[in-house]
Amino acid sequence: MEQAVGKKWATSGAGSQGEVFAQAILKNHNVNPAQVTFVPVGSPADRARALIAGQVDVTTMTIATTPSVLDEVAKGTIIVLGTIAKELPNYVTSSTQ
Repeated sequence: MEQAVGKKWATSGAGSQGEVFAQAILKNHNVNPAQVTFVPVGSPADRARALIAGQVDVTTMTIATTPSVLDEVAKGTIIVLGTIAKELPNYVTSSTQ
């Protein structure tokens, strides 16, 4: 995640789940989240467009549902740095209690 230092990281908004994930992932890699500029962009589709257009450098999103991002990953223009499941394996996403 050192690649994210000094970059613009698109989120849906301040305090959003994506921003919380981003900060946790950065901390797990000993990167201070203050070294990244979080930019509120909006929906996953909006973040994908901003990423592809080069307006931001990094984002969190479900790429499997975003064909334009998958195309760019296949071309090598967008690099997948990690997945939430691998980066935060102990994160609880739901509970039955």
